[in-house]
Amino acid sequence: TNSGRRSKPTKGSSVAMTTSFLGGLSKRGGGGPRADEYAAMTTRLQRLSWEAIEPKSMCFVPHPLRLWVKVLVVSKRAGKCRVRAIEEDNELDLDPKQVPFLPTNASTADDMTSLDSLHEPAIVDNLEQRAELSNQRPYTRIANVLVAVNPLRKVPNPDRTAFAGDALATAPPHPWAVAATAFKQLALGIGKDTPQNDDDVRAPRPTTSSSQSIVISGESGAGKTESFKV
Repeated sequence: TNSGRRSKPTKGSSVAMTTSFLGGLSKRGGGGPRADEYAAMTTRLQRLSWEAIEPKSMCFVPHPLRLWVKVLVVSKRAGKCRVRAIEEDNELDLDPKQVPFLPTNASTADDMTSLDSLHEPAIVDNLEQRAELSNQRPYTRIANVLVAVNPLRKVPNPDRTAFAGDALATAPPHPWAVAATAFKQLALGIGKDTPQNDDDVRAPRPTTSSSQSIVISGESGAGKTESFKV
């Protein structure tokens, strides 16, 4: 059992933990070569430099099992950062030149394009926080892409009036929003360049409808069928 007291890690355990963190970088896989290449690119572009890593700040670092975890930067010394894993009872020293440190976000977002930092761990963390049972929100947007995280239980649907008329622009992420948008563009030819009222002269109203397709993809058990039935 865990007594709740933080024990100081030995030198050997720190080395082993650092090795496991580094090992997590080379054992990613699972997304195919293009996905891995994109993940590597975003990591490289948003990686924090030594100067940008501030003590007492939160960062993402690689993890051998969870791919990425949040850590608290306890201190900086001699080219290394002492970090404390938020969900693990240990501290270790990591070299930012060997282990990528990525920035975290101050809050969650229902549309992840509005996050200050948008990279793989930020996306996973945002989805994970929105999936917490205390305030479970199974749907999240990435622009016009709807991401569904299977809640594994029945959750109430939002108010239907939030997806009608002009309210659709501020509607929460939900399959109804996807369906309503597709229907408007299919039946009415209403798109982003269409005037919303008589005073809006941005573009002429289309006279023909626009064909629509909705692609639902995901792993087995992700919630594709249930999302479709909604």
